[in-house]
Amino acid sequence: MSDLFKFDDYKEYLKQLVRTNEEVRGYQARLAREASCQPSYLSQVLTANADLTTDHALNISTFLGLDDQEKEYLVTLILHAKAASVKNKRYFEKKLSQLRKQRANLTKRLHTDEEYAKDVELVYHSNWVYAAVHVSTSIEEQTAMTIAEKLRLTVGEVSSVLKTLASYGLVKSDGDKWVYVTGSAHLPDESYMTMVNHSNWRLKSVSNIPHRNEGDLRYTSVFTMSQDDADKLKEEMLKMIRQWRTKIAPSEPEVTMAILCDFFEV
Repeated sequence: MSDLFKFDDYKEYLKQLVRTNEEVRGYQARLAREASCQPSYLSQVLTANADLTTDHALNISTFLGLDDQEKEYLVTLILHAKAASVKNKRYFEKKLSQLRKQRANLTKRLHTDEEYAKDVELVYHSNWVYAAVHVSTSIEEQTAMTIAEKLRLTVGEVSSVLKTLASYGLVKSDGDKWVYVTGSAHLPDESYMTMVNHSNWRLKSVSNIPHRNEGDLRYTSVFTMSQDDADKLKEEMLKMIRQWRTKIAPSEPEVTMAILCDFFEV
């Protein structure tokens, strides 16, 4: 996905997004649906003088999985585009500049230069424990002990992982409590660590089967079907995943859950 903060025009960002996903059938129409507007209206936005609303921007942000800084930047880009007076244009230009500086400072603070980011990626996705401990800190009042009990790990293991996550700027300590700071970078499909990450979580799923936690859901089936129906089923699954994401983002953190989804030709 293109770096949003490199754009000073939200329409150019959306056009680049559509071009990047041109091999995904109906991507622009899907983007319109996720924004809660008609595909024809989004086409007008991209080719004429129409503009998206801030509600559209927030819906798109949820669909794309943008963080809070990115959401604010996208909304401000739209407000800048819609501002009628020179005075208001300049106000939003100043705001955009401030947001870019804040992003740059955050990037610097998290040491996300290319070499360091790769090191973080290798560690973070080398074992399911890092992501599980990381997201568990988003639940209020979490200590190393409470996380260890929930994940069936030792306090020593969890404490070591928390210190590593803190060194990456992903969590921070508040007395004996641990607090979620920010998310990890999304792994691109071509990354070797993507395969490792998928494998780690599937092994974790298998190891959890004997515990039979109440509320767990597992389903496995092997079948034959037409290629056309397979394509349609895949689209339905993608639609469901997008719906999950819109529910997960605003949901109050109370439990740490994992979703695994595989649909492949044997």
